[in-house]
Amino acid sequence: MQPADIAEAIEGLPEAMHALAFRLLSKDEAIEVYEYLDYSVQERLIEELKSQEVRDIVDQMLSDDRARLFDELPAKVVNRLLEQLSPAERQATAQLLGYEADTAGRIMTLELISLKENFIVSQALERIRNLGTSKK
Repeated sequence: MQPADIAEAIEGLPEAMHALAFRLLSKDEAIEVYEYLDYSVQERLIEELKSQEVRDIVDQMLSDDRARLFDELPAKVVNRLLEQLSPAERQATAQLLGYEADTAGRIMTLELISLKENFIVSQALERIRNLGTSKK
């Protein structure tokens, strides 16, 4: 199943079963699925899951997705999560959160891939695929 489909299936369960179903996923799967869950479900999972599980998920999210999530969470929870991030991820998230809501700066991604000017399409796609999979 695709991560979006798994997220939809979890959201279709009774609230009391969300955390249980989420814990059944592998760590890599959980990271991907979490980004597709509704913010209210994400917030509930943060409260229910152990601190280490939450840190692993939030630390692996793209900085723009993390900033969007943090917009929806109470300040107390955001501060706790920010403290648990690696210094590089904390800085990237803080940079995005420094922009006003609903601006291009707030929704941009900081992850970039550089390509050489003389790359042909197949070389560019190969580089993107290699670098994209190495970030997961």
